[in-house]
Amino acid sequence: MKSHLQNHPLNGIKLNALLTELVDHYGWDVLAGQININCFTSYPSIKSSLTFLRKTPWARQRVEAFYLYQYCQYPRPSDEEHTLPPRERTIDMSAGRGEPAVLTVDDAEFFDDPASGPVFPSKRQVLATQTKSKQASTPAHQPVSRRATQSESAGSGVDVTALDEQTEMDANVETAEEYVTAERVSSADTVPPAETGTVDPWAKARTKLTASPQGDEAE
Repeated sequence: MKSHLQNHPLNGIKLNALLTELVDHYGWDVLAGQININCFTSYPSIKSSLTFLRKTPWARQRVEAFYLYQYCQYPRPSDEEHTLPPRERTIDMSAGRGEPAVLTVDDAEFFDDPASGPVFPSKRQVLATQTKSKQASTPAHQPVSRRATQSESAGSGVDVTALDEQTEMDANVETAEEYVTAERVSSADTVPPAETGTVDPWAKARTKLTASPQGDEAE
């Protein structure tokens, strides 16, 4: 055995004891959320899980990595160490073993190297993101622009140009009518008022008749 593996945290720990320790501390639900493999999600038990892990190296290595970096809280591996199985990696034990990570069923799935593995958001993070998206997608009240009206009318098959021309013509007609009305009022104000009293239409004729006998006498 290599010298750096003699004091390895996994040295001398059997898979049965390791798995039992994890299940006793976290329970099957949290363990299934952290390590998504069938033996933890479908009717889990120590016996069935050990049978699967002993026949499936990649699954066993995920459990061992979880034990090292989440349960024992040892420093995460370097890129070079990450290419090796957990039992063959060099573990920095100078800081000693830490307290187990506090985990819930809502926490993201565990990967021993988050930089190279996918990190899934928790349900709480997903809910917060959805709430922000809904708030951002709710439009503020804004006046409808002519361009927006044209777009809506174009979609409904209405000729926007004809509507604009008709509106402009109606406005011009109203302006002309107001101008004519104002002119009429102004003209009426400048006409002098008619003389009051009774007008005799036969006044001139009566004057001539009165003047005629005087002319005859003069001759």
